[in-house]
Amino acid sequence: MEHNFGYDDENGDYKYAENDHIGYRYQIIKFLGKGSFGTALQCIDHKTGGEVALKVVKNKQKYVYQAGVELKIL
Repeated sequence: MEHNFGYDDENGDYKYAENDHIGYRYQIIKFLGKGSFGTALQCIDHKTGGEVALKVVKNKQKYVYQAGVELKIL
């Protein structure tokens, strides 16, 4: 079964591929780690030219809500 048009696995985790782009801005360099809330990816930010780490939250309502709470704190 396909989840989120093939972008997510059955657990709601983003299925990443090296050199893929996110939002026409971030190019995935490598996988950094995986936790209970999602996946961390090392990327090139094509707007600034620098390297960044992106935290891609699981595509499940409770994780999306918690990420919103975390953003308000930061």
